[in-house]
Amino acid sequence: MKFSLNYLQKTLVLFGVIGAVPALAAEWEQPDAVVTTKIYFGCNLDEFKANRERGCTPVEEYTWTSGGTYMTGFQKTHGFFINGAVGGVDSEELVNLKTIVTSQGENLDAHTQSISNLEGKISTLNQQQTQQATSLNRIQDVMTGLDNRVAQNTQGIVTNQKAIQGLDGRVAQNTLDIADNKVAIQQNKEVIAKGINIVTDKGSANYQLGDTIKVHGGTNIQTQQKNEKIVISLVDNPQFKGELNAQGGLVAHHYLATPKNTLVDFGGNRVRNVGDAVHDNDAVNLRQLKRLGTHMNNEVKSLHKQLRHTRKTAHAGTASALAVASMPQAWDPDQAGMSLGTAIYRGETGYAMGLSRMSSSGRWVVKGALTADSRGGMGATVGAFFAFD
Repeated sequence: MKFSLNYLQKTLVLFGVIGAVPALAAEWEQPDAVVTTKIYFGCNLDEFKANRERGCTPVEEYTWTSGGTYMTGFQKTHGFFINGAVGGVDSEELVNLKTIVTSQGENLDAHTQSISNLEGKISTLNQQQTQQATSLNRIQDVMTGLDNRVAQNTQGIVTNQKAIQGLDGRVAQNTLDIADNKVAIQQNKEVIAKGINIVTDKGSANYQLGDTIKVHGGTNIQTQQKNEKIVISLVDNPQFKGELNAQGGLVAHHYLATPKNTLVDFGGNRVRNVGDAVHDNDAVNLRQLKRLGTHMNNEVKSLHKQLRHTRKTAHAGTASALAVASMPQAWDPDQAGMSLGTAIYRGETGYAMGLSRMSSSGRWVVKGALTADSRGGMGATVGAFFAFD
């Protein structure tokens, strides 16, 4: 069999036959290079890598040259030779590895291109699926918004139905009110038709709406219109004939003037609402008199209190004087001493403490004292005595 290779691995598997080629591919390119190859049969490549020669049937070594020596010894021993297919025709050559790799590479490139095309289609499908998912999400959002709007519209319809029911009641009430208003309008028409009746002391008159009514006051009464009102009042200087009898009282807003030498007699009645006197010739009201009495009473009470205090203070001072008077003094020449004294006068107490000294000649005596009383008063005394003989 003719055997030519341009590229060869160290281990070649062909249809269950393992060929261990220790030589590199470069050795096959040398003319008439002798290559020794050991052929194994009955195991696959993984088993051979794991167990090496164990589990495989070894075949004796064969030697051929790079020129294409036939492996006739292997054919004689086993009845077949390494070929494209086991049991094939002996004229068939072993396909070289480069051809196989090139063929398989082309197939691999075709498959790779197909895979790339499939990956592109898958990527396109993924993009379309993403777009469809986005569109679906948008549709779901729109559907959710529509559901919310439907719910709101449903609630609005319920609210409107309630409002319509309320309006039905109000319409019924308005119908009743209209009927009542018609009755009231008819009554008002009847009242208006009667007009305005004005009755005076000397007669009466009837006026319809739109008629002019004139009001005349007379001598002491005047009428005038102010701020859409008719004002009826007395004139500034009314004049009356005959005696004026004011049984209910006479009120003078500003002052009541009487001619000179005229006696104003109220008949024992009270003069009410008299203001506080300001000038000397003003009348005094009871309120001012009461305030004056209260003030006088307070002054008298204060005076009594001051008199009692003064009296007690005087009694305490008297007690202090008695205490000073009760103290003895030095009586021998060149004698000095201290003395104490106390006294009570009308419930008040006085205290005294003093010093005194007599000169060696007995002609001079000097003394001094300090006093205090039960009212908190304090005092001091100094005295001297001189004898002429």
